[in-house]
Amino acid sequence: MAKGRKIYAPAIFIEEMDDLQQEQDIGVGSEVVRKMAKYARVGREVERIKNLDFRRLPTAFGDLPRKKKRGKKK
Repeated sequence: MAKGRKIYAPAIFIEEMDDLQQEQDIGVGSEVVRKMAKYARVGREVERIKNLDFRRLPTAFGDLPRKKKRGKKK
């Protein structure tokens, strides 16, 4: 697991974190931040779908193997 960092967060982030912690009865602050990160990822995907921006495939399909290009035969 990656090592955590200390950051300065805007007040709205702290408020949302407190709301989520109370709604889902989560005791540990780090779990709340992980859950918020999941919500943020989903929100970004929804924005891309809404704007029809399909330049980047969703992460679920990003790991599919690609076909290898064959060299030209002489």
